[in-house]
Amino acid sequence: MISTLLLGCSQNKEVKNDEKLIIGLVFGDTNNEEFQRRFVEPFLILHPNVDIKVVSAITEDPATHNPNGPYQNVVNLLTGTEPVDLLFMDSSLYQMLSQQNQLKELSPFINKDKFDINSAKTSVIDYLKQLGNGNLYGLSPSFQTKAVFYNKMLFQKANLEPPHDLMTWEQLFQKAELLSLQLKVDNIYGISFDRYNDSNYFNIINNYLSSLNVRMYDINQKKMTVATDTWKESFQLIDSLFQKNITPIKSEGEDLFLNNKVGIIIENYNYFNSLKKQMPSNFDIVTYPIHTGSPHVGSEITFSNIIAINANANNTEVAWEYLKFIHSQKWAKSNKDIPSELFTFYNHKEDTVYNIDAFYKLQSSISANYQMDLYNNFKIINDIRMIITEGNKQIESARNKEKSITEALNEWEGSGNELLNRNTN
Repeated sequence: MISTLLLGCSQNKEVKNDEKLIIGLVFGDTNNEEFQRRFVEPFLILHPNVDIKVVSAITEDPATHNPNGPYQNVVNLLTGTEPVDLLFMDSSLYQMLSQQNQLKELSPFINKDKFDINSAKTSVIDYLKQLGNGNLYGLSPSFQTKAVFYNKMLFQKANLEPPHDLMTWEQLFQKAELLSLQLKVDNIYGISFDRYNDSNYFNIINNYLSSLNVRMYDINQKKMTVATDTWKESFQLIDSLFQKNITPIKSEGEDLFLNNKVGIIIENYNYFNSLKKQMPSNFDIVTYPIHTGSPHVGSEITFSNIIAINANANNTEVAWEYLKFIHSQKWAKSNKDIPSELFTFYNHKEDTVYNIDAFYKLQSSISANYQMDLYNNFKIINDIRMIITEGNKQIESARNKEKSITEALNEWEGSGNELLNRNTN
């Protein structure tokens, strides 16, 4: 099916015979069946004379396991005797490599070929440029982000207006509280933070703060940044939702939204496809909640793969042809049945029943980029995990009224500072 779609409407430039293309991965099996099916074979159907080689920085071979982390292995892929032409990577590595001039800026290619970059989702391109300090060094064919889902039947039963786009967190929480009060006799909850009713305060608070770019620590200053009013007030706000029974405690595997027991849920696009099958006429979507200080910023956009051309590539022309092909409507259409992905270059025209634009309207938040810290300072990976574990422990103790939130944050800050100063020298 994929080959028929691709052969039927190809407009790619002809690639010269016996061209080579070396694709680099950070981790993984270079012969992975799904990767070959999605990212290698379709291009070879159109360009059978191209010799594609896939290599990985980290494999099962212990010789590739660098004690200082994957970054040096990736640099070796980019600068070695046979450098890769393209690199598949996450957003953290993309941000780092673009800042270090290890990737080719794409504007000259886009302008020369009049590549229709405007057909891409604006929020995705803007985020990639933001990560690249204003320049575009890579593209991603698909992405994930979150939105707000609401149960139509429950809002009708409560005689309440449902949520709408561009609501603040506080407005959404107020809406959830009204719903739970109106339907209290039915034991209906107002809001859940995911389908598993995650009641972990640490996770919820981090998601709440993400669009404000609030971090746990400053790696450069070797200093924790959690003993603040922002963290304290965020805890108090989330705690109030649970104390008032607006938000459910974690349930035993039951999806309360799907079972009409919670009116609002914050989830990703994969959940949208599940709901379309199981309760198609009883839900709709609105944008992720915003903060008044960041009215255009929603959930973080996450990428399975950002693909960029190596600044040292030997086969730049064929690499650009590959990049154009993977970021085409044709490729997206041939992959559109993958339920977990939104596509950067595909219009979801069949989803006019739902407010699908809710996934695209807001800019991505810049996550507290702890992964980038680990690329730079891999030796601290266990200590970052300890900081996160301690944060969970301290916030949970405040939740259980074992100590005040001020005491919990101060203790977390103190122990975290010790770890950061011990291991970032």
